[in-house]
Amino acid sequence: MAERRRGRRPKQTADSAARRVFGVHACRAILAQRPAAIREAWLLERTAGGALQALGVELERRGIAIRRVARAELDKRTDGAVHQGIVFSHLSLFHYLSSKI
Repeated sequence: MAERRRGRRPKQTADSAARRVFGVHACRAILAQRPAAIREAWLLERTAGGALQALGVELERRGIAIRRVARAELDKRTDGAVHQGIVFSHLSLFHYLSSKI
Protein backbone atom coordinates (compact mmCIF):
# COMPACT_ATOMS: atom_id res chain seq x y z
CA MET A 1 0.00 0.00 0.00
CA ALA A 2 1.25 3.48 -0.77
CA GLU A 3 2.80 5.35 2.11
CA ARG A 4 1.05 8.58 3.04
CA ARG A 5 2.97 11.62 4.10
CA ARG A 6 1.45 14.36 6.12
CA GLY A 7 -0.65 16.60 3.87
CA ARG A 8 0.08 14.63 0.69
CA ARG A 9 -2.03 12.21 -1.25
CA PRO A 10 -0.68 8.86 -2.45
CA LYS A 11 0.71 8.96 -5.98
CA GLN A 12 -1.96 8.13 -8.56
CA THR A 13 -1.25 5.29 -10.98
CA ALA A 14 -2.94 3.89 -14.07
CA ASP A 15 -4.51 1.25 -11.80
CA SER A 16 -5.89 3.77 -9.31
CA ALA A 17 -9.46 3.13 -10.44
CA ALA A 18 -9.08 -0.64 -10.28
CA ARG A 19 -10.08 -2.58 -7.19
CA ARG A 20 -9.92 -6.22 -6.25
CA VAL A 21 -12.70 -8.48 -5.09
CA PHE A 22 -12.29 -12.13 -4.21
CA GLY A 23 -14.28 -15.15 -3.15
CA VAL A 24 -16.83 -17.14 -5.12
CA HIS A 25 -19.97 -15.27 -4.04
CA ALA A 26 -18.49 -11.76 -4.35
CA CYS A 27 -17.05 -12.49 -7.80
CA ARG A 28 -20.29 -14.12 -8.94
CA ALA A 29 -22.18 -10.96 -7.89
CA ILE A 30 -19.84 -8.64 -9.83
CA LEU A 31 -20.08 -10.91 -12.87
CA ALA A 32 -23.89 -10.88 -12.72
CA GLN A 33 -24.35 -7.17 -12.00
CA ARG A 34 -21.43 -5.38 -13.71
CA PRO A 35 -19.52 -7.72 -16.03
CA ALA A 36 -18.22 -4.78 -18.11
CA ALA A 37 -16.43 -3.47 -14.99
CA ILE A 38 -14.26 -6.59 -14.71
CA ARG A 39 -10.77 -5.93 -16.05
CA GLU A 40 -9.12 -9.27 -15.31
CA ALA A 41 -9.75 -12.49 -13.40
CA TRP A 42 -7.24 -14.71 -11.65
CA LEU A 43 -8.34 -18.30 -11.09
CA LEU A 44 -6.62 -21.13 -9.30
CA GLU A 45 -4.73 -23.07 -11.96
CA ARG A 46 -6.08 -26.47 -10.92
CA THR A 47 -9.82 -26.54 -10.36
CA ALA A 48 -11.63 -29.80 -9.73
CA GLY A 49 -14.96 -28.48 -10.94
CA GLY A 50 -17.86 -26.91 -9.11
CA ALA A 51 -18.26 -23.17 -8.64
CA LEU A 52 -14.76 -22.20 -9.84
CA GLN A 53 -15.08 -24.16 -13.06
CA ALA A 54 -18.54 -22.66 -13.70
CA LEU A 55 -17.19 -19.13 -13.12
CA GLY A 56 -14.29 -19.83 -15.49
CA VAL A 57 -16.68 -20.99 -18.21
CA GLU A 58 -18.85 -17.89 -17.76
CA LEU A 59 -15.83 -15.56 -17.86
CA GLU A 60 -14.61 -17.19 -21.08
CA ARG A 61 -18.10 -16.95 -22.59
CA ARG A 62 -18.12 -13.21 -21.87
CA GLY A 63 -14.61 -12.71 -23.24
CA ILE A 64 -13.10 -11.59 -19.93
CA ALA A 65 -9.33 -12.10 -19.55
CA ILE A 66 -8.47 -15.00 -17.25
CA ARG A 67 -5.11 -15.83 -15.74
CA ARG A 68 -4.76 -19.29 -14.24
CA VAL A 69 -2.27 -18.99 -11.39
CA ALA A 70 -0.88 -20.87 -8.39
CA ARG A 71 -2.44 -20.47 -4.95
CA ALA A 72 0.61 -18.45 -3.82
CA GLU A 73 -0.16 -15.78 -6.45
CA LEU A 74 -3.78 -15.51 -5.28
CA ASP A 75 -2.58 -15.30 -1.67
CA LYS A 76 -0.28 -12.43 -2.68
CA ARG A 77 -3.05 -10.56 -4.53
CA THR A 78 -5.35 -10.80 -1.48
CA ASP A 79 -2.70 -10.17 1.19
CA GLY A 80 -3.33 -13.68 2.53
CA ALA A 81 -7.12 -13.38 2.86
CA VAL A 82 -9.43 -16.29 2.05
CA HIS A 83 -9.99 -16.03 -1.71
CA GLN A 84 -11.57 -19.42 -2.52
CA GLY A 85 -9.45 -19.64 -5.67
CA ILE A 86 -10.73 -16.54 -7.49
CA VAL A 87 -9.82 -12.82 -7.63
CA PHE A 88 -11.21 -10.09 -9.91
CA SER A 89 -9.70 -6.73 -10.76
CA HIS A 90 -12.60 -4.40 -11.49
CA LEU A 91 -13.44 -0.72 -11.79
CA SER A 92 -14.94 0.96 -8.76
CA LEU A 93 -18.64 1.74 -9.12
CA PHE A 94 -17.85 5.46 -9.53
CA HIS A 95 -15.39 4.86 -12.39
CA TYR A 96 -17.66 2.26 -13.97
CA LEU A 97 -20.64 4.64 -14.00
CA SER A 98 -18.48 7.56 -15.18
CA SER A 99 -17.36 5.51 -18.18
CA LYS A 100 -21.02 4.93 -19.13
CA ILE A 101 -21.83 8.65 -19.40
